[in-house]
Amino acid sequence: MVSSKYFALTTLLANISAQTTGSTIRYMPFGDSITEIVCWRSKLWQRLQPTEWATVNFVGSGKTENNCRDPTYDRDNEGHSGFLAIDIANKNQLAGWLQANPADVITMHLGTNDIVQQNKAVTDIIAAFTKLINTMRTSNPRMKIIVAQIIPMGFGNYNTKIQELNRAIVPWAQGLNTTVSPIWVVDQYAGFSASSDLRDGVHPSDAGDIKMANVWYPAVVRAFEAAKAEKAGAAATIFAMGESSSTSPKSNNAVLDDVPMSRVKFNANTEYAYLQNFKVLQNTFAKHQIDKPIRVESLVKCKMQDNLEFLQFVKQYWDQHFPGHDYDPVSRRKGQAGLATGAAPASRAATSSSARRAPAASNTAAPRTRTPLASGGGAATAALREENTALKETVTGLERERDFYFSKLRDIELLIQQAMEADPELEKDEGLLKQIQTILYSTEEGFEIPPEAEGAEEETF
Repeated sequence: MVSSKYFALTTLLANISAQTTGSTIRYMPFGDSITEIVCWRSKLWQRLQPTEWATVNFVGSGKTENNCRDPTYDRDNEGHSGFLAIDIANKNQLAGWLQANPADVITMHLGTNDIVQQNKAVTDIIAAFTKLINTMRTSNPRMKIIVAQIIPMGFGNYNTKIQELNRAIVPWAQGLNTTVSPIWVVDQYAGFSASSDLRDGVHPSDAGDIKMANVWYPAVVRAFEAAKAEKAGAAATIFAMGESSSTSPKSNNAVLDDVPMSRVKFNANTEYAYLQNFKVLQNTFAKHQIDKPIRVESLVKCKMQDNLEFLQFVKQYWDQHFPGHDYDPVSRRKGQAGLATGAAPASRAATSSSARRAPAASNTAAPRTRTPLASGGGAATAALREENTALKETVTGLERERDFYFSKLRDIELLIQQAMEADPELEKDEGLLKQIQTILYSTEEGFEIPPEAEGAEEETF
């Protein structure tokens, strides 16, 4: 177990999931009758219940009870008895199933019927698998995919071709694997007895169900972790640095004790709010001469690999520099609420668009109550100095924000000018470009453009 004196990356990831949009992970068990009419799904669901993955939502159009003697488990699945992988791929059936029941994680156990029913070539089955992977990624470009090397049969001579298919799956998956949408291969064949783990020569018995669930379990947990980290992003959690309880005065935090915590939005759920938090972090890094570029444009998109690498850097920095003192997170935040681990996830419906809008009124520095200056200075003077420093930081942040939005507007203006130079007819047209240009050059009522000073230098960009 990781000591409470250290900032465990797993604890950090657990803390941040509570305030992310759509934080419930959707898992689709996909396959044929070995997915639909068996009970390994029930066994897997039961294994997840005592863990943090108890809230994972099994999804799919199938909801039939399979005499698993378990009335509680989530039965939703996309198993289709008798279906061939080749037919599902050629008819594009998976696209409709995923459209009706979107998923973040999918397991696939297919190919048995292709071999047993129609003796399809392994190359054709693999080609069908490729189409299915493409369909999954079209539905969700960040789909986490787990493909099974399928279980053996208890009759006939089908296992030779099944083993051939299973051997082909590994290099095939490696060739299609990506960082954004990884493919894990699990071996359901090895250790599965065709004589004692099948109830009818095809479908697993109770013992076979347990074996299959045990093989799926570590892979689906790994996929859930990846999906969870991706949904979360880094955001305000960098500032939590191991803060597992806002009521514990000994929660170990604060490698950097001068981060202006009152300016951190712990429940950020939009790109714009993430940007504000990373600005605070950038300023602190610069102040302490921490040589670590913060790739904000990637981090605010909640991309798994970028966020994970940055969290790993923070973990390493914490381990190296934490002084070991006790820490009071409540006073450090000046009463501001921390990570709401029990709160319902907020909506992130307007992430990219909100990052391009002008700042809302709520982002303007609120009026501060000024402390009267006591004779002799002392605490009052220190408070005023701290307030002055905070105001300067606010002004600096607003100036950077202004420059950021101005540069965007300037880029838009140049694009419109170039388009109109290329096609002078656009100048006469009251279409979209002209309307955007009108908005760019419009002024508020009462505003007068100042006269140009003589000899003024031409503005350059």
